[in-house]
Amino acid sequence: WDGPLLSALKAGNWVVLDELNLASQSVLEGLNACFDHRGEVFVPELGRSFHVQHNKTKFFACQNPLTQGGGRKGLPRSFLNRFTQVYVEPLSSSDLHFIICTMFPTLDKVMLSNMVEFNQQLYQDTVVKGLWCQQGGPWEFNLRDLFRWCELMLANQAPGTFDPGEHMSLIYAARMRTSKDRDATLNLYRKVVHGNETDEGQGSPYSCSRVFHLTPYSLQVGHSVLPRCLSGPHTSTSPSGTLQLLHRALGPLEDLMMCIKMNWMAILVGPHSCGKTALVQLLALLTGHRLQVLPVNSSMDTTELLGGFEQADIGRPWERLVSVAMETVKDTARRLVLETEGQRSKLTQDASGLLKMWDDFKRQCETDSIKEGEPNNNSSLTLEKFTAFARLLSHLEVIHGQHGYSTNVLAGLQAELQELKAKFERLTVGSDSKGTFEWMDSLLVQALQ
Repeated sequence: WDGPLLSALKAGNWVVLDELNLASQSVLEGLNACFDHRGEVFVPELGRSFHVQHNKTKFFACQNPLTQGGGRKGLPRSFLNRFTQVYVEPLSSSDLHFIICTMFPTLDKVMLSNMVEFNQQLYQDTVVKGLWCQQGGPWEFNLRDLFRWCELMLANQAPGTFDPGEHMSLIYAARMRTSKDRDATLNLYRKVVHGNETDEGQGSPYSCSRVFHLTPYSLQVGHSVLPRCLSGPHTSTSPSGTLQLLHRALGPLEDLMMCIKMNWMAILVGPHSCGKTALVQLLALLTGHRLQVLPVNSSMDTTELLGGFEQADIGRPWERLVSVAMETVKDTARRLVLETEGQRSKLTQDASGLLKMWDDFKRQCETDSIKEGEPNNNSSLTLEKFTAFARLLSHLEVIHGQHGYSTNVLAGLQAELQELKAKFERLTVGSDSKGTFEWMDSLLVQALQ
């Protein structure tokens, strides 16, 4: 499968090498053969060289200044001399105003002008002059921030009541590292918009109101509201088993919820053990979403990101089936307890009986595993476990049918159980190979699915 560069060389297309000063030395050496007298790229996997069609293919390179960090490095002068350098001026205030007025015509032009002025003044004070906000740099306040600011107003405010101060804190102040820098950001906004740094009246920037409200259907923190997933996991995923909602965490939690509502990716920044992961775990718990934690480090490879082949083990699909059944049992019992229609005693009795049957099944599995002594080995599976699991699914199907719940998940579980049971019987009699390998998806792929 050809990459973008090889495809462009074959077709004679133009090529833009974006963020060139982030490329590794090996990549630069490979590109150097395209630019010198050789004018070709050698692909060792194919054992072939592909020549540059100089009359068709044109190369362009783009790079940001080294001061922006991110692993950027200075390119060798011999490499840069192959290019004619063209400096592109940053967007001016008039450029920014024209762009956002064109992209968001429903917003007031005077209000947009104030937003642009604040963005530019903040850039001058923090990046150019370095008057404050020294921690956490280098900073960049650009057109993307103005776009997000306008998108927040359109998504959360009614026409005629647009107030940029409502969301200024999320776009600008929330990224500051110290309370002093956050206060300076708020004061600058008041000075630009109102001409008074101490004005706390109408139109002043909003900060977290510390309001928390939880219902069976929604979660509200300040001005951010998210729906709750009633059928999701309602157990803690933290290592300690408990998660505390701290008063100081309400502000970051409100910003994080707004990012989720706007479908934006969020990165939590802070010192070690300050509760960044716990905050995401808490939000997943409160909204009823399953959370997969993927530790990232410098030694990671594509196998950990995408998956890889591992020796086939019938215990893995069995554990997955049991996990899905556990969530289904808990969800069904929860729905029975919260049911408002029907006889309360009958609903409570059905929920209690279902949970008791689940406990009996788990106790049987644990007892058999202890007897075998190898809980992760194929030998820990027995036909009795398959029979008990089938009884549990049948009981679940009866309850779902009596109360009008969907049985689609149960039908899928029963089909997978029969397939897994047949595979287990083949392994037992030795008619199936035990030395095969199977593809195992990583946590990231499982979460995406």
